[in-house]
Amino acid sequence: MLYVDDLSTLPAARRRGHARALLECCAQEAKRLGRDALQLDSGVGAERLAAHRLYLNCAMRISSQHFSREL
Repeated sequence: MLYVDDLSTLPAARRRGHARALLECCAQEAKRLGRDALQLDSGVGAERLAAHRLYLNCAMRISSQHFSREL
């Protein structure tokens, strides 16, 4: 698989299709490399809702949850 550790766009550049294009580029690169999946981890919080909506609209699905504990 090809793994992306979060994907962010600068606030001034958002809503222009850049993140969607990057996701598609990643998917095409994964296919070119013979990988069978594209995986992406993303932080959570109100500021990430638009990003998560984009991922879901790009045919990604939530496949797990990651838990952490501050010590």
